Amino acid sequence: MIATVACIAGIILSTVMIGHCTTGSVRNTNATGALSYQSNPYNYEVGQLVGGAILGTGHNEYTAIIVQPYKTYSLYTEELLLCGNEADRLNGRPGPIILTYERVDHRMFEGVGCHRLVDVMDVKAESAKGVK
Repeated sequence: MIATVACIAGIILSTVMIGHCTTGSVRNTNATGALSYQSNPYNYEVGQLVGGAILGTGHNEYTAIIVQPYKTYSLYTEELLLCGNEADRLNGRPGPIILTYERVDHRMFEGVGCHRLVDVMDVKAESAKGVK
């Protein structure tokens, strides 16, 4: 009986000592060693830019924007705080746009997290079929 318990304890101890376990998040890589995600790190906002302002000063600037999402009623808007001054990337876009930004808040401005803007794309209007 004692020999059986000692054998089981030895197996458990050796398994724990050789095992490489972690309780934290692991960055997954593929066969080439490149980082691969298990979930999408980005959010996307499709709509019309209806307002915005630059907040803060110097190196602590933030861009607050108001977007009317595509296919929502005209009074519905969403507000988004972007890290840094993104006016150059957002100004002069008269039509609908697609904003791609990171889900993770990088810094805080007066208790609101800001997101890093990844990309801004213009949406091309669909032309009427058969009309010349």
